[in-house]
Amino acid sequence: MEEIQQKFDDILISLKVLKKGSCSLCLDKELMRDLSQILWISILYMNKQSPHFRVIGVFAEILSETLVDLFGDMEEPFVAFDSYKENYDKIFLQEIEQ
Repeated sequence: MEEIQQKFDDILISLKVLKKGSCSLCLDKELMRDLSQILWISILYMNKQSPHFRVIGVFAEILSETLVDLFGDMEEPFVAFDSYKENYDKIFLQEIEQ
């Protein structure tokens, strides 16, 4: 589970760097929506295969919300990511205990 969480953090931190550098503006929004859909389907598949399905579900929800906000030009697209550890700490603790 720690490896999954680290990869998730790395992805969102990279998106933050892109946003700060305005690189995300160079990306075609339709392409990003398509990639987001492919990613979502992949996450749903992994969710069914993984013993940590609750945690992956949380990551999928946060990533999806962040991508929609980021490419929808919201001022603060990383709110969900910045607070996910506090908001979902009970789910993470349950997974660690199992």
